Amino acid sequence: MAVSRRLPTLLAKADWSSKWLTKPKFRAALLPPKPQQRLLMRPMVVVGAVVAVVVTIVAVVAYEHWGLSGVLVALGVELVVIYVVAEAAPKTWALERTDVAAVRVAAAASAVAAVAAAVPWAARAAAREPFRLRYVLASALYGEMPLDVILPEVAKTGSESIDISRSPRS
Repeated sequence: MAVSRRLPTLLAKADWSSKWLTKPKFRAALLPPKPQQRLLMRPMVVVGAVVAVVVTIVAVVAYEHWGLSGVLVALGVELVVIYVVAEAAPKTWALERTDVAAVRVAAAASAVAAVAAAVPWAARAAAREPFRLRYVLASALYGEMPLDVILPEVAKTGSESIDISRSPRS
């Protein structure tokens, strides 16, 4: 009996929601994300996690220095600076103008990639010993002399090794 009395109300609510779902703005929220939106989902999650860490650190520091009022002021500033200026506005702009955003970001992305590629190279270069020549003695210089005469000469010339060839003219 209670259901039968509520049925017209439930049907009216269902009719109202179906009217709203026909509007493009609300219908878009129910559709799967577009490819450019899917591309940005992972970086947005990472940025969100980083922002959560930053907000926590700022809140702890503000509480230690200024108490609860300092935390409230810091969170208000963070909300405006981090969320609105650094996140919501650029992401909204990039999603609305994907082609323009891609062109503008391409130069910066290639510069970041070049720096990221150079970092391991520079680290390896810094860890290595400085450049020095490493000499090899050619056995062909000694003609057909036996090896027991040539091998002691390797250390005398400052060479690290010897190149043994099968004939003096090779």
